[in-house]
Amino acid sequence: MANTNFYLLDPYNQQVANGMVGELCIAGEGVTQGYLNRKTLTEQNFITNPFEDNTLLYKTGDLVKRLTNGRLAFLGRIDEQVKFNGYRIELNEINHHLEASNLVEKSIVVIDKNNTEQGKLLAYIKLADPALQNIDINKVSTQLSLQLKQHLPDFMLPSAYHFIDSWPLTPNGKIDKKALIDNTDFAVANEFVAAESATEVALQIIWGTLLEREPTSISVLANFFSLGGHSLLALRLVNEICQEFSIEISANDIFSLAVFREMASAIDRLLLAKQTQQLLTQEVETQGWL
Repeated sequence: MANTNFYLLDPYNQQVANGMVGELCIAGEGVTQGYLNRKTLTEQNFITNPFEDNTLLYKTGDLVKRLTNGRLAFLGRIDEQVKFNGYRIELNEINHHLEASNLVEKSIVVIDKNNTEQGKLLAYIKLADPALQNIDINKVSTQLSLQLKQHLPDFMLPSAYHFIDSWPLTPNGKIDKKALIDNTDFAVANEFVAAESATEVALQIIWGTLLEREPTSISVLANFFSLGGHSLLALRLVNEICQEFSIEISANDIFSLAVFREMASAIDRLLLAKQTQQLLTQEVETQGWL
């Protein structure tokens, strides 16, 4: 736009780097003197331009970031920012990255404070292809978690994913976020499959302790993050598994093996490799090869 400058600023009115989220601010001939008869609001949103002399800067309240091609991506409103576990986050930024996946048609991220002091980030997903729900939604959850981890800090990762067929609506046709949290009927239920092997039973106890669930209620088809797991619990899970099974795994393994049965199978493979190494060492010592 001619005679117009756009700035992306942080809360201290400093310009943010490319790729970082900032408030879109506008300066130029099109900026007015303020809101009619709204002095307080005018003082908040029309400020002296620190980058140009004798001009005003209008703070739009829109959160955007500059892409590598120079275009601006709209991510939501400042008044949609929430404080979660001590951090200021934009829920729409999480939605933006979820909807960048070709698996997702639309997503709504909310904070559920029911039965928990700090609250949990929940992602409600309507898949682009409903047939995916019949394939393996646990794998879809894991894939979405890995995708988000590439773009967002750990404290912005949802602790659970719920897949829905349709959105609950308010009388005026908007998505009813409260109904999403209150009505579990909108979430797709997983088939329950009980643990069988000794490894699965032991892993159930570990998951149950960390997730504060009855161990026997955890299906071997369950996803750690869909049950409420998050990055901090993943670190604790690594420690518990290493101690229980005397093996070495990493936090990255937890993200790539978030489905219970896949995690148990990986543990069994590591235990087998360890036993094979021990037998080989014993054979070497017995034969006197060393």
